[in-house]
Amino acid sequence: MLPSIVDRPRPIGAPVPLPGDHVRRARRFLVVLAWIGAACAGEPAAAAWPTPVPGWVPVQPGEHPRLFFRKADLPELKRRAQTAEGKAILARLRFLLGGGEEMPKHFSQATKGYDKAQNLPIGAYTLWHGMGFGLLYQLSGERRYADLGRQCVEKAFAGVRDRDDRLSWVDPPEFMRAGPSISAIAEAYDLCYDGWDEAFRTTVAKELQDYNRKAMKSGKSDGMISLERMALDPFMKPTSNHHPLQVGGAGICVLAINGDPGTDPAKLTAWVSGAERNLIRVMTTGYGDGGYFHEHDGPGIVGATESLVPSFQAWKFAAGKDFLSSRPNATALTMKWVMELMRTPLGPMYPNHTAKYPGGSGYGNELLELNGSHHGGHFSQGFGAIPEALRPALLWTYNHVVEPGETKRYAANLPAGEKSYDALLYPLRAVLAFVNWPIGVAERNPAELIPRVMVDTVHRHYLFRNRWQDEDDTLVALLLGARTSDRAWRLCVWGLKDRVDFGSIAPSAPIWFKAYEDGSGSITTDNGTSIGVDCSRTSGADVLVIVGGPAAASAAAAKPGRKSRIDKVVVGSATYAILTVTDQEVPAPVADGNSIRIGKQTVSFDGSKIQFATMGKELAAPGR
Repeated sequence: MLPSIVDRPRPIGAPVPLPGDHVRRARRFLVVLAWIGAACAGEPAAAAWPTPVPGWVPVQPGEHPRLFFRKADLPELKRRAQTAEGKAILARLRFLLGGGEEMPKHFSQATKGYDKAQNLPIGAYTLWHGMGFGLLYQLSGERRYADLGRQCVEKAFAGVRDRDDRLSWVDPPEFMRAGPSISAIAEAYDLCYDGWDEAFRTTVAKELQDYNRKAMKSGKSDGMISLERMALDPFMKPTSNHHPLQVGGAGICVLAINGDPGTDPAKLTAWVSGAERNLIRVMTTGYGDGGYFHEHDGPGIVGATESLVPSFQAWKFAAGKDFLSSRPNATALTMKWVMELMRTPLGPMYPNHTAKYPGGSGYGNELLELNGSHHGGHFSQGFGAIPEALRPALLWTYNHVVEPGETKRYAANLPAGEKSYDALLYPLRAVLAFVNWPIGVAERNPAELIPRVMVDTVHRHYLFRNRWQDEDDTLVALLLGARTSDRAWRLCVWGLKDRVDFGSIAPSAPIWFKAYEDGSGSITTDNGTSIGVDCSRTSGADVLVIVGGPAAASAAAAKPGRKSRIDKVVVGSATYAILTVTDQEVPAPVADGNSIRIGKQTVSFDGSKIQFATMGKELAAPGR
């Protein structure tokens, strides 16, 4: 097993192996697996975070690139460019740049954010075109690409807006749009730096440092957005999705210019510290240790994609700060998709607790969108934001759940049926796909690498999955916390192509929880609600879910799916609702003294918790 992991070409950013490193790397691989198992199950994280990157060499003033790779990584990147996957990703990049050999032909005509809709073709100007040309410069050494990157930055400075008019260097409509907007310029600066003359790169560094622009709507009387403000005191609380986009964008910017000619060392030293401090705040209060967001999944996706998740790589390369080890929080923003995504004929879907397909909300429905500015990049960015040992599981999810429906859903983005590599519209995703994609790595079924139970102890989000196989997988998603003012779908059972909202579960805190290796588990909350999930198939069903306590009545009255059944069973004075997910005939549950029998499974309640008589191996440290 291990040689396939440790004997492939050196990963981007890794120190050159020394004698004996293969043995140490193999040991680290086993440690990562043990860590992620405990983390997904909810084990309290270690205190030290972020941790130092082993072998990191400090960045020197004027040294670039530094955000997503270093000069020492260029030989490996050029090798990747010669592989079939590397060539395909670079072809995607050129396609998204409008050809890749000249400036794009189409530009937004918007003069403000939220302007009238425009039907711009793929390849139209984005703020990340400069970054895209910058990668071509790094790989080829041809200054004409750096010059194209310069022209793209000059367009932004002149007020040309992104194809998504909410994104702009000049007068972004709010703080949350400014974070990604300025990070795009910083990323172009980083990749084009050596190809620009000294005067221009100094100008860009100072423009980034001194950024202070008017906001169309900011909620503040001064209406001004500055890099200093976003680094030290971001607008709104970490529990708002306005916050992480600023924190990620500010972090990328201050790391890109820190120490460079034309910048103020005292200011940037303070801003780097502030950006790190605020990143920790948003990752421990806005997002939880299982990747769930306080305002729920829709706003959480918006907050994570353009600048927050990419910033984890920038902290690693430019500052030697590792946010992926010792705590699961950053890794969970990506690995949650391995747990949540379900393959359907419509495309990848997930249990969005505040929007029910085909309904929807201001933040989308349950169909995972992949081709917007705020939507997409979960994989192209995500491969660089998880431990290396977990990438085969994420690759499996992309190959089997996401990619199969892309050609149908995004035909215009994929000429001649090309693969997207999770780069459907924005050059940002193509650049990160090229750097991060696990080229030459074999996919592995997630069940081989991670537990089938994942917990966010901060927002009390619980995921139970029976397998990773096909469209008939079953996922149980339970939300007990997060923002409680929403009319959230708090217990969702998705299996055999059916989606069932199994009763009205009140927000509450768990007082007892146990999880098992096969995806089963049992929870009791402080308001007397008990929930059990059985993935053992002992009952005859693929998955069985039982609810007791205050939520039992609403669960019993819920509407079952085409391949599920809901039964109500009374044991003594207590009522239980039982959902069985199966396409086979399963015996009806019957009361048997103080227990309930379903097929060969027996369910009992000892006054504080639901227990199954037949169950697999318990997960170590299953959380609280």
